[in-house]
Amino acid sequence: MNQANALRLTSRAMTGDAPFVLALDLGTSSTRAMVFDANGVEVPDTKSQVAHALRTSGDGAAVFDPAALLREVEACLDATLRAFGGEVTAVATSQLVTNLLAVDENGAPLTPVLTYADTRCAAEVETLRAEIDERAVHARTGCRLHSSYWPPRFRWLTTAQPALMAQRPRWLSVAEWIHLRLTGGALCSRSVASWTGLFNRTAGTWDAGWLDALGLTAEQFAPIASDDDALAGLTHDHAQRWPQLAGAAWLPPVSDGVASNIGSGCLNAARVALSVGTSGAMRVVVPSAELGDALPFGAACYQLDGARSLPACALNDAGSVFAWLKETLRIHGEGADLESELAFLPPLDHGVTMLPFLTGERSPGWNPRAHFVLHGATAETQPIELLQAGLEAVALRFAACHEVLQPFIAPDAEVIASGGGLLNSPTWTQMMADALGRPVVASAETEPSARGAALLALEALGARRLSDLTTAFGATFEPRPALTERYRAALKVQTELYGKMLG
Repeated sequence: MNQANALRLTSRAMTGDAPFVLALDLGTSSTRAMVFDANGVEVPDTKSQVAHALRTSGDGAAVFDPAALLREVEACLDATLRAFGGEVTAVATSQLVTNLLAVDENGAPLTPVLTYADTRCAAEVETLRAEIDERAVHARTGCRLHSSYWPPRFRWLTTAQPALMAQRPRWLSVAEWIHLRLTGGALCSRSVASWTGLFNRTAGTWDAGWLDALGLTAEQFAPIASDDDALAGLTHDHAQRWPQLAGAAWLPPVSDGVASNIGSGCLNAARVALSVGTSGAMRVVVPSAELGDALPFGAACYQLDGARSLPACALNDAGSVFAWLKETLRIHGEGADLESELAFLPPLDHGVTMLPFLTGERSPGWNPRAHFVLHGATAETQPIELLQAGLEAVALRFAACHEVLQPFIAPDAEVIASGGGLLNSPTWTQMMADALGRPVVASAETEPSARGAALLALEALGARRLSDLTTAFGATFEPRPALTERYRAALKVQTELYGKMLG
């Protein structure tokens, strides 16, 4: 893994709309590319996109073909650079978090891309909990033991693929591998490293305790970059293919969670990011120096860079609950008609309590074996009421996450909502405001992850300060105090049901 093309970023003057940043966004559902100007505004008509889907199987596998993702990136770069026509100063990359790929000494893949959604290592979570002090691990790394993180995955690979582990391959995230293929080098940002569960957040290095326990070495991973590190240059074939990138700096990839926070304008404790797609997350940016040593055990704590951290909670199932209930209950309404029907229902009057765990739990219980529970339904309960109960149940899980993150959130903070799963339903957004007891503001940024990666690149280049950039917002949903009290009572009922059913 040649690092000869590494460079140290220096401040670059801003002229007109330059510098221009090309943003790559490697997501769970698609690969996207687009160009942003020095004001963090997407350059019109430069967006390109290729859809894809996880390859799943009944044993819990959830993987991507790395070669296919590389072809998608190349196709998006072709289209975006052709549409843009100008010179690019930097390339910024956002990627789905906690993915893992083994490569040989020449960088050739030895495995598919193992994603956060791959649950084949769930049994190893319980094994590790019996062997290791999870609270000590959480304090060092900011991460609990969970199937979405790397330590249980490596333990599973030791048994499932012993020949592979005996080769002592190199381990990269897919974006690092794509950078390796295109530029000849790979760097791991603190952002990506901190989402693996294998990063020591105090030392800023791969965690020695985990490396020793798993039989790994730091040399098997990409070097962890400093905040002003980048890669320069392209391999010969790619330099000929994309001359517009000849002088571009390739910033280390960042996690899509960090990028989404920045892209939606959540830069400090005054704004809390609430993202609802298939899954869901709640995150807040805080100075690492103010974080202290004591982290809530129900939350994870990632890093944005060397100075900023990201306490966070996540739900495996959010928008997926809406989609699953709608299909399972054969509710055929769409769009405005379904929204109108949901809005007409009195809140919390159906007598139903749900635990909305279709694919296990992350925050705050971190139970990969958690399952869906429906309690209180009768012969009179209508399908639309069960759908309403499911949306309220997800809102209650976010209320539980909000309680965990409370120490890091400003008293008068706003919640910034993003993701089509939420923004397509004003009724659900209002439920969130009522359940959280805070104003929820709809984000008007259509590509928060790509935009966030581009804004972080502009900051690294010295072209802009994040606080100087304008973010677009939509409608504000104010909490209704009487309903907030009812949601608090409903959360107690849901928590009691969790204790009885899931322990």
